[in-house]
Amino acid sequence: MRLAALALVLCPLAAAAEAVTTAGAAGEPPSAWLGERPHLVLVGTAAGIPLDIRIEDIEAAEDVVRFAGKREYRPGEGGWRYTNFEILLEAVLDGVERTIELELENHDLREHAVPAEFALAAENFPEGERAFFEVQMEWETADGSVNEELGGWTGTATLLLETGEADAEGIVPDGLIGGFVAAERGTDRLVASFTVPVTETERDE
Repeated sequence: MRLAALALVLCPLAAAAEAVTTAGAAGEPPSAWLGERPHLVLVGTAAGIPLDIRIEDIEAAEDVVRFAGKREYRPGEGGWRYTNFEILLEAVLDGVERTIELELENHDLREHAVPAEFALAAENFPEGERAFFEVQMEWETADGSVNEELGGWTGTATLLLETGEADAEGIVPDGLIGGFVAAERGTDRLVASFTVPVTETERDE
């Protein structure tokens, strides 16, 4: 899948952004989760940078270097708490190697059966039906570099898919995570649909 089907639009805010997309009108975000097939659709702005990433079939996307999920765990009274997951995309977009990470945190995601909806909150690892959402972006071009770590979003995140086999300690090292996020941060608006294969776990002692 080349740039006609896999694109990221980047431009100054004062300039007109013409998105190249895989489906629908340029810049039109999804209105719901796009299903269980591994994918990432990310539409909106982050740090004022317009984004229109539409990778609706990861396996067919030739420009994707890596697309992987990681579950992270922390100690709790009854064993390991499932406190957050990360989605990593490494891809060549518009001829530039780019890294984008999405992260969702909660006190213990195991306490919330899917489908589970969370209100996005400002603090890390919030309890109850709240979650912390973060976006990280990194790349370099001839015009400069981008290195952003953006938290403090408001809006909602909905988990719709959690699969995998737990080991004796309750750690789930495989499976899929799928969901939908509609977030705001200042003047930024961002919508994401994702289903990511989990390839890694981390235990934070």
